[in-house]
Amino acid sequence: MMRIGIVVAGSAYPMDGFKAGLADQGWIEGKNVIFELRAAQGQLQRLPQFAADIVDLGADLIAVIGAVTVRAVRAVTTSIPIVFAVVVEPIGDGLASDLEHPGGNVTGVTTFDPQQAVSQLGFLKALNPRLERVAMLSDRGVSLCLSDSNCQAAQSLTVQPQLIRVEGPNPEYGKAFEAMAKENAQALVVLEEPINQACRK
Repeated sequence: MMRIGIVVAGSAYPMDGFKAGLADQGWIEGKNVIFELRAAQGQLQRLPQFAADIVDLGADLIAVIGAVTVRAVRAVTTSIPIVFAVVVEPIGDGLASDLEHPGGNVTGVTTFDPQQAVSQLGFLKALNPRLERVAMLSDRGVSLCLSDSNCQAAQSLTVQPQLIRVEGPNPEYGKAFEAMAKENAQALVVLEEPINQACRK
């Protein structure tokens, strides 16, 4: 019986597809694989304990979402394979030394597209041709890769970016929206980063 640990910063819903994909390959939950799931529900301070729990259970593999979760799990094991998804910049986040040969016990996939920011900001500009100021909500726990690409895209469209980076939902989200109002932001881009994904509701 294979034991797979799953650690996520938000809710467990994204892992349904992961389980379904394994089932398509013959790995059936309860038959030949056991999943040990830990979901922090946005409380990122719980991740180190969740990671330790999964390692103590003797997981054969650990699946995670986001750079902050990878770091929490990697801190407690250098031997159990860790597979990640939704990590924007594995090299910039210090999770891989090379995209083709990441090294260590960590590997995964990234879907970062440098042109995504240009498309998103262009769409906002099309909706509001008078757009001059846009706020960007970012996770302080990850690299500036997405933040930088979005700020550069905004500037290329003569839009002034207001970058706000947070570590947790309370009270930081409230302060973030106060800062947006103070700077007269006309639109908001919520970057696809761990804290925003975990607190999307």
